[in-house]
Amino acid sequence: RLNSSQLTRRFMKQVGVNPIDYLTMVRLRLVRTLLIETTDNLDVIAEKCGFQNGFYLSRKFKKIMNISPSEFRKVYRM
Repeated sequence: RLNSSQLTRRFMKQVGVNPIDYLTMVRLRLVRTLLIETTDNLDVIAEKCGFQNGFYLSRKFKKIMNISPSEFRKVYRM
């Protein structure tokens, strides 16, 4: 049986990032897809991707991606 510290250490050794950062990156991959392929607003996308709300998603997205979700959508939408 693993405690949370052991799990985090083993996960980081195998994957290279901690579990929370990994999960955030997986979620942001889905957010990027939804921004490009749908017209859903940020609150709907946040709900679909496991973020608290559109405001929190927007802050997290901008911090990690260095671009706001709306700008990302404008640049990458076909």
